[in-house]
Amino acid sequence: MLISSRFRARFFVLCLGVLLALPHTNTLQAQQPEARIVSATVRVDGLTCSLCHRSVYKALKKLEFIENLTPNLDETSLDITFAKNVPISFDRIAEAIEGAGFSIGVLRSSVEFQPTTLRTDEHIPLGNALVHFVNIAKERVVQGRVELTFIDDRFIPDTEAAEWRTKIHHSCYKTGTVEECCPPAESTKPATRVYHCSL
Repeated sequence: MLISSRFRARFFVLCLGVLLALPHTNTLQAQQPEARIVSATVRVDGLTCSLCHRSVYKALKKLEFIENLTPNLDETSLDITFAKNVPISFDRIAEAIEGAGFSIGVLRSSVEFQPTTLRTDEHIPLGNALVHFVNIAKERVVQGRVELTFIDDRFIPDTEAAEWRTKIHHSCYKTGTVEECCPPAESTKPATRVYHCSL
C-alpha cells in the first residue's frame, strides 16, 4: 500500500513532538540511583536524666518529617523513624537538639540504596541534599540498607571534628555547601547542602 508524502510528513511531525515532550534525563544523573533515607539514630551528649531526654524528645517531635521517636536512656540516644514523602533535614534535627541545650555525639542514618558504586569523594543525591563519601578504602558496591555515619562538625564532638578537618581538605567540608570540588549540579540534581559521611 502506498503512503502519501503528506501523511508521512504529518507522522514525522507527530513523532518528533512526542519525543520533544518526553522528560530529559541527564545521563550522569541516571548513573547515580536515588537513595532513600529510612531512619536514624542520634546519640545526644549531655543527657543525664529522664527530664533531659523528655526535653530533647519534645523538641524533635515538633519536626514534621519525624514520624516516631524511641528513646534509649541507657545509650542516651533516640531512634528516629521518618515520615514518608516529607523532606528530611539533618540540620533541623541538630538545631532542635541544640535548642534544647544539648549537642549531637553521633548521628547515623539507615539509607536504602539501589545498586550503587561508592568511592571516596563520590557525591550521591540524598533527599534534597548531596552526600560526599569519605574514607572508603576501595571501590564498594552497596545495595539495600546501609548505615551512614555523619562526620560534619555539628554531628560529632569537637575533638572528632578537629581530627576530620586535618584529613579532609575539600572546601565543601568547611562550608557544608556545594563548592568547586563538588560535581556540577546538573550531574546530580539541584542541591546546595552537602553532608559528609563514612560507611
